[in-house]
Amino acid sequence: MKKFAVAAGLAVLLAGSAAAQNPQAPAVDVTVDLADHSLPAGSPFASVREARRFAGPLLYTFDYEPESDAIVAIEARRTNWRPAPAAARVDRVAFFDGPSFAGCAPVLAAAFHVSRIDYRWLRGVRYPLAPASMQAPA
Repeated sequence: MKKFAVAAGLAVLLAGSAAAQNPQAPAVDVTVDLADHSLPAGSPFASVREARRFAGPLLYTFDYEPESDAIVAIEARRTNWRPAPAAARVDRVAFFDGPSFAGCAPVLAAAFHVSRIDYRWLRGVRYPLAPASMQAPA
């Protein structure tokens, strides 16, 4: 079993959350068992194989560029992407402490471990947004 805790550095990104209000508390508190390949209780997946279909790498990162009124897409290339199922117990993710998630009960669907991933980013591609004259009327 491995215990992971991410402290105050992440709290900056979680403005308004409990982590921002208490920077000493870990923003993420997770225990992982790499030898246990079972799905968590309450998982919406019927099998680890089914869950694995959703454990792919995110191939693109997007950002809005106000100077050109365009979306910039940056493609990532990765090798050695071999997610291995792992059992995880999530004690806290401060992101869910925010008011937007009040009354919600997040469910861990699956957990996978990846390591030794070689990656690189390709040059971004700018996609201009349609001019206002071409947009549908409100």
